[in-house]
Amino acid sequence: MIPVTMLYGTPTDAAAQIAYIRKRGYPISYIEMGEEPDGKYAHAEDYAALYLQWATAIHKVDPKLKLGGPDFRRRKRRHPRLA
Repeated sequence: MIPVTMLYGTPTDAAAQIAYIRKRGYPISYIEMGEEPDGKYAHAEDYAALYLQWATAIHKVDPKLKLGGPDFRRRKRRHPRLA
């Protein structure tokens, strides 16, 4: 799985990243969209609009790629050093 940033990048950059990794010979099947945006305070509607733009750009590179994410899970307990 390869992560791509959405809130601090562009669809073109994400597509170029995937194309570069493919060109280097690495197999890619899955893309994690957004790299854990839960701490970046994005509204769901705005994030969905970005998701569609990124999905379109990435699928131009390879329409067979499976897109997933982001991971919005939060820890229920903080690590003792972070408390």
